[in-house]
Amino acid sequence: MVLSVIRGNRLEGFITGTKTCPSGFLSSTMENSTDVKVHLNPDYEYWVTQDQNLLGWLYNSIDVEVAIEVIGNETSKDLWDALKTLFGVQTRLNVVFFKKEFKRMQKGDL
Repeated sequence: MVLSVIRGNRLEGFITGTKTCPSGFLSSTMENSTDVKVHLNPDYEYWVTQDQNLLGWLYNSIDVEVAIEVIGNETSKDLWDALKTLFGVQTRLNVVFFKKEFKRMQKGDL
């Protein structure tokens, strides 16, 4: 359900890394001048706003016990990767546990 909301809001690129953070500043020169002007990149500001909104939503969507394990991530991609790692490890541990339990049960039935 979380992923469908992210996709529905066209934010999937933030968690997959395909929508990367643009440069924070842009430089431009005026015609017939050597002066360089540096100004904030509006695309950067928009990216940060979208990413931080998604990051906050993700943190507010997870259980406190899980949030404690992944606290401190500064971008939505970092948090998403931390969650994938956390749940990936738990899933692999569960698979090993249940395989052993299944073998133990089979031996007990013989």
